[in-house]
Amino acid sequence: MRFIGFLIVALLIVIGAGLALMYGRLDEWDRIQIEIGAAPVEVAAAPIRLPRGRSRAVLASSGVTFVVELDRSATPRSPVVFLLGGSDPVAVARLESFAATVPREFTTVRIRAGAATDEQWSWILLDSFDFVKRVANVDGDRVGIIAFAPAGPLAIVAAALRPEVRVLAVHDPIMPNGLTDDLAGGLPRTLLVIDESESASVATRHTLESMLRKSGIPYDVRLQTDPETAVDDAWSRMSAFVTEYLPGS
Repeated sequence: MRFIGFLIVALLIVIGAGLALMYGRLDEWDRIQIEIGAAPVEVAAAPIRLPRGRSRAVLASSGVTFVVELDRSATPRSPVVFLLGGSDPVAVARLESFAATVPREFTTVRIRAGAATDEQWSWILLDSFDFVKRVANVDGDRVGIIAFAPAGPLAIVAAALRPEVRVLAVHDPIMPNGLTDDLAGGLPRTLLVIDESESASVATRHTLESMLRKSGIPYDVRLQTDPETAVDDAWSRMSAFVTEYLPGS
């Protein structure tokens, strides 16, 4: 039953992400509010100038409010690394500490969406890509994604749909339902970190490997045998992969 649930969620993500790609939603945003320190400032949806360091953008669209936490690099036109944990509070907390270890030449982005549904998450991520493109001195056309479960299906579909995603690293992904060979052909260079004790992730690995190989997409697989150290090991491998390949993408 758990696996069937994942498949249903993944199908909703594919449908929502496809609609978001076709129609976009930035022009429908009710407001964009940037918080720099303790001072919130309302801004237009035009190019946005942020200081170096951390800022929070509170975005509202069609009744869905979410927060983009952006730590802007001092490097001009810095590539962007999205750190995704979905709605899992444990994954989100870990990403808070992991973000501090990303090299400073990268701008990092994390997303908080509270009680957003799985379908809404597909809109939220694609809207966040478009928001980052409007931030001055950040290269929103060079994006890497590091995703922990349960954000794996969302990250895979978004990476396949959006050409600005140049590198993808996923830990223990569940196969998105509806991911065809043609759609998978849009995936960037990919790393799959698989805990061998997770049978669904092992099955996903074999299916994704076949798709990536068929499309000639460069990829790597790292297998894990110790569940106790799996998350820290995955972060080490995924962050090294993304920060190695994203700059030259």
